[in-house]
Amino acid sequence: MIRVAAGGVSVDIDGHRIVADAALAAEPGTLVGLIGPNGSGKSTLLRTVYRALRPVAGRILLDAEDVWSLSPRDSARRTAVVLQDDTGEFAFSVREVVELGRVPHRGLLDHGRAADAGIVERALADTGVVHLADRMVATLSGGERQRVFLARALAQEPRLLVLDEPTNHLDVRAQIELLEMLSDLPVTVVAALHDLNLAAAYCDRVHVLADGQPVAEGPADEVLTPELIRAVYGVDARCTTNPLTGRRAVHLAALTPEPHVLEDHP
Repeated sequence: MIRVAAGGVSVDIDGHRIVADAALAAEPGTLVGLIGPNGSGKSTLLRTVYRALRPVAGRILLDAEDVWSLSPRDSARRTAVVLQDDTGEFAFSVREVVELGRVPHRGLLDHGRAADAGIVERALADTGVVHLADRMVATLSGGERQRVFLARALAQEPRLLVLDEPTNHLDVRAQIELLEMLSDLPVTVVAALHDLNLAAAYCDRVHVLADGQPVAEGPADEVLTPELIRAVYGVDARCTTNPLTGRRAVHLAALTPEPHVLEDHP
């Protein structure tokens, strides 16, 4: 597990400021959610955490070390990434994809060490895809593929797991199973999420972005208020407790028009 601390992060792409003065904090072993409308800068901020984008200002620290002071190999040994449309390995079997997670730990002459095989098997088991090991990834459902990519990330033995919209295209059961799994992992997890209910139910803390700007951050049950949701998403909300789980639940509806008050005229 690892501590993430980012502050004053600004990112420009093609001369446009996409993220401005953003912050991100994740204590070891916690699940932290990045939430906000489409185009709010969630994915861009995540990309600075796993070194896909260098910010023009600010720093991203992993246990007090700037990520840009690390070599790509050292960074890959600490941080694993699962993207929302990860389609690059569809021509491989499940086992072959999960084995790719061991690449950052191998030397030039290492090929399939016995220790690697044990780690791969454990990652397959922990994500419930052992029975799919010999299947081609292209033949799997969206939920099964997401588990495979998570298994590849776990085979990397990261201390930080970064996920960009991990529940995208998953059915309800697969979404819940994935978030349950993430909240039980012995790693620090930072995930961009669309679903406010999932964020409210599973995240220890959330950071809210809108138009590339930080809006709020803190414990999910304190940050996700009807007032904030209305201001950021433009919808009405009511927050309750889910009677099945005891976790926070968010109910959403279209904005109710403000009542029109007729003026009295003499």
